[in-house]
Amino acid sequence: MPEQSSLLEHTVGTLLMASGAGSLRHGRDQREAFAREDEMHAAVMNSLRAALDRWPLRSLAEQLLESRARSEVTWLRALMGKGAFP
Repeated sequence: MPEQSSLLEHTVGTLLMASGAGSLRHGRDQREAFAREDEMHAAVMNSLRAALDRWPLRSLAEQLLESRARSEVTWLRALMGKGAFP
């Protein structure tokens, strides 16, 4: 699930990984899962700060939102400088 393209699936998958790692007492794996979730949270906050709905060029905002809808996780990672925009 954490490899899925939607933010919801990614978040649920990451939280399941953290929970499982905690139950198995795998502290390193749990910290990695929490770090992934923290990274996505920071990306979402940056996305909100970009305020795409307020951009003056509506066509550009729509194009970016369409790109984000196809692969939220990839788009958010690209926004953080960790890959290319889809």
